[in-house]
Amino acid sequence: MNAPPPMPPDRTRTCLALALLLALGCTVATAAPPVLEEPRAKAAFLYNFARFVRWPETHRPEAGGTIRLCVVGADPVGEALGELDGKPIGDRRITVRTGLTPAEAAACHVVFVPRSQEDRLDAVLAALEGRGVLTVSDIPGFARRGGVIGLRKVNRHLRFEIDAAAARRQGLAVSARLLEIARRYAEESEKEE
Repeated sequence: MNAPPPMPPDRTRTCLALALLLALGCTVATAAPPVLEEPRAKAAFLYNFARFVRWPETHRPEAGGTIRLCVVGADPVGEALGELDGKPIGDRRITVRTGLTPAEAAACHVVFVPRSQEDRLDAVLAALEGRGVLTVSDIPGFARRGGVIGLRKVNRHLRFEIDAAAARRQGLAVSARLLEIARRYAEESEKEE
């Protein structure tokens, strides 16, 4: 029996994006194809990243408690995250806080650092270093500059990369499933270049 022919690159990328959203259980409602407006798509990624990370004992959300998703400074992602306020992840509920300073963000479990904060990225990462915080950003090269998960737009789709060493420095355990999806995205990106 012959193997099926390889999919064209555009179709492969679409399938990977769909696989991520389905694999991570994305719950952002859309009409027709899953092309979300960008802030809502980023918020969906943040929510789903929180589902696939385990925090260190010292920063782990209490059973029945809250998982704090936060935004440093102001960004439309914060408004989109607001739609997720109170949503459950297991026996915990999401609490959203926006417009935070880096010091305030240290009490959060997931922190989005928007592109508008690029000038102070080093200070933000220094404030969160070793605090058990999952840092996520759309700042170019974020995962190579000390952040844990970098989001980037490829054509019309969001992709992410994970710096496993940065996750370990934060004491985070990232699921093998999420790491595998990031690895597949990286392979796809290499083919595109």
